[in-house]
Amino acid sequence: RSLGMMLLLVFTYEMFRAVYEKVRRHKETSILTALGADAASAHFSLRVKSNLLAAMLFGVIAGFLMGLFSIPMPAMIMFALYSKMPKDQWRANMAAIQPLTVSIK
Repeated sequence: RSLGMMLLLVFTYEMFRAVYEKVRRHKETSILTALGADAASAHFSLRVKSNLLAAMLFGVIAGFLMGLFSIPMPAMIMFALYSKMPKDQWRANMAAIQPLTVSIK
């Protein structure tokens, strides 16, 4: 039951995030256009406070899921969707982190 509730929460979060993301993307695009920058040049950075908080939040959720169900991937996937990292960058990060986490298990 608790896994079902967690998946329902993830679904609800994704719905709200999609709406928020559309609004945020529209604001960022208009700001970047006003500054003369290209919208594609914006990337995920932990130096931005909201991105750092999101990374910490998803890390805590992944740790909770790992301890409770031994499956941290839903939180990691939510982070990947939020951060909009390129596929190759995400794979490289996971390949670097995997040996550290496996050695702890």
